[in-house]
Amino acid sequence: QGGMAAVWRAIHPETRTRVAIKVLTGEASHADGPMRALRREARAVARLDHPGVIRILDTGTVPDGVPDLPAGSPWLAMEHASGGTLSSLGTLPWPDLRSVLLGILDALAHAHARGLVHRDLKPGNVLLCSERDSRPGLKLSDFGIATVVDWHVRTGSLAVVAGTLHYMAPEQLTASWRDYGPWTDLYGLGCMGWKLATGRLP
Repeated sequence: QGGMAAVWRAIHPETRTRVAIKVLTGEASHADGPMRALRREARAVARLDHPGVIRILDTGTVPDGVPDLPAGSPWLAMEHASGGTLSSLGTLPWPDLRSVLLGILDALAHAHARGLVHRDLKPGNVLLCSERDSRPGLKLSDFGIATVVDWHVRTGSLAVVAGTLHYMAPEQLTASWRDYGPWTDLYGLGCMGWKLATGRLP
């Protein structure tokens, strides 16, 4: 349960595999900003096909009569990650940290090659799928503020400041679209590596 969304564990009715369903809750369930973010996440992940990126399976809205969930709330179903997030592991020894960072770099390279910049890299947005899940391994998730950028074309337009402060690149603080690119994610990944290596925020 987060500030704007709840994640439910469920069973896919056709494949009988476990899935996670993210549902907007409270005021967010009918607010434009969170609804756009959820739709952006679904569109962003639909562009990707990589074992290191969480897979979106379906989207929709909550029907009438579902207990504890307001009708009409948007939801998306994604593959289940039973191991929690990378933040639950604490600090990592160098061999493990190196493996983690290389895995995330590979997923980022796939996204960047398709013009997608994540913009919110942090340990809490890397899911851990165990052998009980459909595709074990690290999964990059939460593309809610991801953006498609042509880094060969620059404009002077401004964007909304978005991200997680301790992992944000300088260009995210100025909210300038013209400065976004793969380097934005690499800065965040460096901050993540520091946190996982030392246990301290950069």
